[in-house]
Amino acid sequence: MASFVVSPNPAYGEAEVRFGLHVPAPVTVEAYTADGRQVYAYRALYSAGEQRHTLSLPAGLYRVVLSTGTVRLSQSLVVVR
Repeated sequence: MASFVVSPNPAYGEAEVRFGLHVPAPVTVEAYTADGRQVYAYRALYSAGEQRHTLSLPAGLYRVVLSTGTVRLSQSLVVVR
């Protein structure tokens, strides 16, 4: 995985997860609340290159996790309404 960004942050309703892949790979995007509860999960096969995925979450503080078979990255996200 070449890059991983969640923006805007703070988000007003929707946030975009942008990431780059060197090779095609299955990718999982997950969101967890501050107390560790998983509230979102999406898995798909993405092609190599820059990719985008939109998250729509209620107001709160989240940990967004992006993982492939070999890499797991995370970033905090604040959603406000």
